[in-house]
Amino acid sequence: MIKNPNYPKKVSKIKVEPIKQIKDIRDIRKLLNARDLYLFTLGTNTALRASDLLDFKVKQVRNLKPDDDIEIREKKTKKGRSITFNKACVETIRGLLASAPFTDEDCLFKSQHAEVLHRAEPQ
Repeated sequence: MIKNPNYPKKVSKIKVEPIKQIKDIRDIRKLLNARDLYLFTLGTNTALRASDLLDFKVKQVRNLKPDDDIEIREKKTKKGRSITFNKACVETIRGLLASAPFTDEDCLFKSQHAEVLHRAEPQ
């Protein structure tokens, strides 16, 4: 097994910086598949962690309009937070909901792991 020379040592700390340049955001968007692009777009527009975005249920966001708010409890901090959705978020959610059939109880972002397991099951 070849080790990645850029992989941090076990005792080292990793500092994560936000993406600040619009060009960098555009470059990242070009590399993402559809599901990850939806996640990235919502994450950059709401400043939510991926773990919080993955908890969204369809019923929370199905009928959102720009400037609508929803209340969430952040997974990491356990703090309540009000999220205001801008036009880009609403359009992203509408695109995601149009891409496949969803029920109100479905997670907005279906697990890629579950999809892989489902495709691997014998018919």
